Amino acid sequence: MNARTALPLVLAVIAVGCSPAPEPESTPAPAPAETRPEDPLPADPMPTPTEANPTPANMTPATDAPPAFAADDVTVVTWNSGPIFSVADAEARAADFAALAADVGPDVVLLQEITSREVAESVAASMGLPTGPEHVVVSDFNPNDDAEYSSLEVAILSRYPLTNAVEFDRGTDGNSRPGYPPERKLERVDLEGIADVGVGRGFLAANAPGLGAAFVVTHLKSSGGRSGDADRDNARKREIVAAAMAEYVVEEMKADPDLTVVVGGDFNVGETDAAKNGRDLADDRTDGYDDTHALMAGGLVDGLRLRSLTRETGNTYDDTPGDGRFPYPGVGAIDVLYVGGAAEDRFETASRGGDTFGSDHYPVRATMRP
Repeated sequence: MNARTALPLVLAVIAVGCSPAPEPESTPAPAPAETRPEDPLPADPMPTPTEANPTPANMTPATDAPPAFAADDVTVVTWNSGPIFSVADAEARAADFAALAADVGPDVVLLQEITSREVAESVAASMGLPTGPEHVVVSDFNPNDDAEYSSLEVAILSRYPLTNAVEFDRGTDGNSRPGYPPERKLERVDLEGIADVGVGRGFLAANAPGLGAAFVVTHLKSSGGRSGDADRDNARKREIVAAAMAEYVVEEMKADPDLTVVVGGDFNVGETDAAKNGRDLADDRTDGYDDTHALMAGGLVDGLRLRSLTRETGNTYDDTPGDGRFPYPGVGAIDVLYVGGAAEDRFETASRGGDTFGSDHYPVRATMRP
């Protein structure tokens, strides 16, 4: 506000006998939003730009502030939906997504196995969640959006506005597409036992300022049913991403001690799989060859010990959806949720949804109480 506009405002406030209050900065009227050619919907308002997530000048911040994190229950869900290659695929499963929403009541969904922003928005709409760039953020590990397993992405769907979205990609192409977050190079964390390997998918992160929270989602390399020596290369690919996620969480919580960080996704290694899980990065023979979960909760990265919400959840992968019989008994959840930071103690233990809803993975939910 400049001096020319401030004086009339003060006089007007005095005239009605009230104390003056600061007026927010005015926002320029938006120009027509730029969308990708195939976008079925116009772009929605974006949150205030930051260095990590620059906002196009033709988009304006949201004006409806969400409730504070402490004011309401907030339910976070992670779900591998099974491959959804197109909007048509998503529309064909709309009833599944609506049924899932009725069952688990999500406020935030950490979603895996979609191929594009348009697909993620279709899923969100069927779940009764808002769409648009401030409520749906999607990775762009493979920008071609082809109907191929190599094109599968991860997404964060949120009832609350998201900001500062960023994708960490082992093989960045340096060209973030409109409607997708900026990408950063996923660097190898300098720890003995973390291999310098390539991997097709990294992780996606975004902040929800109204919740005082950040969310991180990933879909780690599958074992393909293998274990032992045949799975070691897969484990190394899981570990390099897990270590980078852990380092990101440490940095975020150091920068903001009041922040709560939730990490989730399909880790493709069960939390209680005794044949795989280890705790010593330098020992892959006597300790267990896959330290993915230890990187989240074992203090291996700068002492980070996230709280697992899913360690007691039991199996979450069902290779024959609906039969209630798990192919790998005893390995525990591969679809996991971890939490750390200011509000971690207010999260309840996670539980499985009541069905797989057309996938071969159960949704897993955890609720933070006021």
